[in-house]
Amino acid sequence: MKRREPRCRELLESWGVNESDIQEIFSIMRDRERDLLKKRHSMYTKGISGIKDYKLDEITAKGVTSFRIEQLLGPTRASELSILEQAIDSDRGTAAGKRVSD
Repeated sequence: MKRREPRCRELLESWGVNESDIQEIFSIMRDRERDLLKKRHSMYTKGISGIKDYKLDEITAKGVTSFRIEQLLGPTRASELSILEQAIDSDRGTAAGKRVSD
């Protein structure tokens, strides 16, 4: 979340979203990440049998987060924010892969 927040804040501020809504959006995102971290831990302790449950939990958590953010921003901007989050995560994965191959 820490690496996402500056770029997400920049986008939200460019739309004129007020600070209390920005904080609410970040709180929603943090809740999602915290929940998924707990679920991921559970998956690792269960092994292969936990993968199916984790994937279901992940889909549910992301759907709930999207719905809550959509209530604050509207569908178009919520989608744009989600795309930015995915791009940030993708950039991180690409950078990590590059470090490993160097």
